[in-house]
Amino acid sequence: RWFEDAEIRCLPDMKHGLNPLRLLSLQRVIHELVKENDIVVARLPSLIGSWALRSAWRQNTPVMVEMVGCPWDALWNHSLKGKLVAPWFWAKNRRLLRRSRHTIYVTDRFLQNRYPTHGHFVACSNVEATPVSESELKARLNRIAIMAAQQQVILGTIANLDVPYKGHDLVLRALAAVSDSAPRYVYRMIGPGNPARLKEMARTLGVADRIEFTGAIPKSDIPSALDHIDVYIQPSRQEGLPRALLEAMSRGCVAIGTRTGGIPELLEKPWLLPRNDWRSLSSLLVDLFDNDLKAVSRANFETARKFEFKALELRRQGFYDQFLRDSGL
Repeated sequence: RWFEDAEIRCLPDMKHGLNPLRLLSLQRVIHELVKENDIVVARLPSLIGSWALRSAWRQNTPVMVEMVGCPWDALWNHSLKGKLVAPWFWAKNRRLLRRSRHTIYVTDRFLQNRYPTHGHFVACSNVEATPVSESELKARLNRIAIMAAQQQVILGTIANLDVPYKGHDLVLRALAAVSDSAPRYVYRMIGPGNPARLKEMARTLGVADRIEFTGAIPKSDIPSALDHIDVYIQPSRQEGLPRALLEAMSRGCVAIGTRTGGIPELLEKPWLLPRNDWRSLSSLLVDLFDNDLKAVSRANFETARKFEFKALELRRQGFYDQFLRDSGL
């Protein structure tokens, strides 16, 4: 939610590093920004967020941490360079979280277990599911009822095509392994990025005729796009709590995800698969209609309702009130 009197201060891009003098200059800027404010919310993992957190501690400014992702998974699945620095960032964020007095985690268990805190904390997702009416759920159940008789079943993923850890390639490998007797699956990829890498892989695997690239779409069009997908797949190698998966579940989609990040808090077997395991995905697709898909749809819908704005806001506001009381504000 935006506030009318919000002010945004832009800082230099940190992705490609800065020379030591500019780093010191940037730290001083952050120190002054902290000094100007009564409360600091530091979002981690982030280099700027960690500097703001330490600066707040030095100045005795009340500070709250929002832990939104796992630096180990993000870096380890990024590149060889990422693997080299992942242990350092893992240890660094564990130290910061242990010292934090008030922490909001966006997962129920995953981040809490990997980056525990000795202070007060609450599990409250920063991802909100869009409320769906019973009539919209009924339309989904009607779609499922005729799905087995359709000429094709639409699989879908919403994610950036340029990010390898999103795992689009695993779905392509699974499609190539699906037998001819299985339903004809078409894989629809929605999101920004250059499709050349995945197009070439699909051609090599012999499934080029079964893929669709939609490109980026406005946020307002996502519900409609999900309503035209039968099975949503989140094949990621690393995640926090994926917004697109939760949105798909809120629309009653049958959903498949990998055992990473907060996904196991949303899905159960057989819909929860090991990371990098395209063979298990292909087996699940072959046996898809052996499952009660209407029951799966309803279960996903009910899970997503826990992430609607009103439910999250009550939990979040209660934690904010405690933070203010503890800070003497």
